[in-house]
Amino acid sequence: MTFNVAPGTYPEFITLTPFPGMGSGSPVVFRANGGTVTVNPSPTTVGTQSAITLQGCQYMTFDGINVVDASSTSNWLLNGYFITNNSATQGSQNNTIKNASITLRKDFGSNGLKQCYSFTPSSTAGAQSNNKYLNLKISKTNEGVVLNSNTTYPDLNIEIGSDSVGLNYSKRFIIGALENDTISYCGIEASGVGTLTIHDIDVRNVNYVNPTYGIYGISVANPTGSSTINNCRVLQFDRYNYHHSFRNCLGY
Repeated sequence: MTFNVAPGTYPEFITLTPFPGMGSGSPVVFRANGGTVTVNPSPTTVGTQSAITLQGCQYMTFDGINVVDASSTSNWLLNGYFITNNSATQGSQNNTIKNASITLRKDFGSNGLKQCYSFTPSSTAGAQSNNKYLNLKISKTNEGVVLNSNTTYPDLNIEIGSDSVGLNYSKRFIIGALENDTISYCGIEASGVGTLTIHDIDVRNVNYVNPTYGIYGISVANPTGSSTINNCRVLQFDRYNYHHSFRNCLGY
């Protein structure tokens, strides 16, 4: 089933949970139809809400569905996209989010896209596995992409990158995508992920105002399987100490 979403701005929160018949034989696609589609809800709490949540969903694709936090008060979006499980045995798996821009508020602890567990997995079925995040443009966030996996039943086969390989393609995945943009703390932070591929990504303008804290372009910590990083660039880092283009994945 494909939902062709009409161009426009949608000031609402979207949360999707498991439904009867969900599986490989009945994939669901939400696709921008011939124009710009933007989800920009008005947060009602301080940093606890996500614009688009996949909670235990499988075989879903969001194609060209942008997220913008347009709030100007102390209420702000915690996540643009949030991918999590619905129970210890119902993870979000085999999903794709692609061709979208995510613009939040860098002055708060926001994440462009976050994948983690809400319920500690009791089996591989409760993990967030086989998900793809492609061709995204993430801006004005504390962290671009955050992956936080359970190490007993880790998330497997996660791909972050572009489906157009090369340094100059317009679909290259970019964190810090806007002109004069900054990312406060980390471009991509992964912890405990089982198997992970990061490729064809630019991380730009990571700049934290307090030099006593470390900042990172790409950080892969405590992997429980193989991690591959290929054809990535970390550009325009700030001038402070305690910063690393690549952390842990290179052994420090």
